[in-house]
Amino acid sequence: MLSAVDRAITDETVTDNAVYRSPGDRESANDESATIAEGSTFPAGTALVGFFVWFILARALANVTAQRERLLEIATFAGVFGAVLASLSLVGSLVRASLANRGGARALHAVRAIAAVPVALLVFAALFGEPKLGFQWAGFVGAVATLWTSAVVAIARPGALTAARITFALLVIGESIELAYAPAQALLSVASAGGIAMAWLGRGAEIATIGGAVCASLWAYRASERAVGAQRTRLFLPFPVALGAMLLALVVVLPSSAAAILGRTAFGARFDLVTSDTVTAVHRLTLVGYLIAPTLLLASVALSLASVGYDNGAGGRRASGWLLVLFAGFGVLRLAGPMDPIRLVMVALAAVLLERSSDREKLL
Repeated sequence: MLSAVDRAITDETVTDNAVYRSPGDRESANDESATIAEGSTFPAGTALVGFFVWFILARALANVTAQRERLLEIATFAGVFGAVLASLSLVGSLVRASLANRGGARALHAVRAIAAVPVALLVFAALFGEPKLGFQWAGFVGAVATLWTSAVVAIARPGALTAARITFALLVIGESIELAYAPAQALLSVASAGGIAMAWLGRGAEIATIGGAVCASLWAYRASERAVGAQRTRLFLPFPVALGAMLLALVVVLPSSAAAILGRTAFGARFDLVTSDTVTAVHRLTLVGYLIAPTLLLASVALSLASVGYDNGAGGRRASGWLLVLFAGFGVLRLAGPMDPIRLVMVALAAVLLERSSDREKLL
């Protein structure tokens, strides 16, 4: 049975959008929708529920969870549960896309599905202990390949929104650096030429993240406005504004060192743009500036949900993709190791969901 989240993402109720289309347009859209109808994204929505629990317990409340065995067990189960379902959704989504298309598009999605398989295998290998190094590198290459192919397909798609193309360009730049950052951190000395180069690339990744978050919110607003109009779209703006105000309140109330540590544990923020040694030295105003990215990603999620039910599943996929990007955070080295299976599968699935969202926007 589909979860409530997956039912919201499915395109079952939007094959005939009579409110926003003329009869001729609806007939053309229905013909085209037959080539991309991949059904729901199950189990991506259910995986998001697991990832949400894992993010709160293992990342946002890491210090509290570490002192309570039961919470630690729940966090571990939720993370594993989400990763397994995400890996199945990752490969399944691309396989369904391949079966629903014809000719070159079918072959392209089949190749993308094959490239995503190592990511899923890494997740399942991690269930039985630390995966072998070959599995880890294969999962890393598979995640990077999935990210790049998804971005290239979305950018090259005829009729794609300009904001979407710019967003994908910034996404692939930022996430490519972030995916490589943790392995580089484990293999390279900070004082080496490679370590210094990665420090500069880390700054570039943070700039790409902030710029990408701005473009993502513009993309979400423009896509939802085309589907349901500006009035309905704006009704969903108070939600991210309220959450942004809550995050701002935390930064203001907590000591700056505590807020910086929370940003590092929750999102993996390195603050490369302002410091290269310790996060405890981050100024409070800098922390406020770093809230731009998560706040705008939450705005992208909310604005995407505005068109759910009227956009052939594009809004639900877009919202899910940005939530995964938010949960994945920056690519710092964690206890899970440089090839963190949970982070790799989240980034790969996010790229696929965002690309499939841009594909369904063709029908708007």
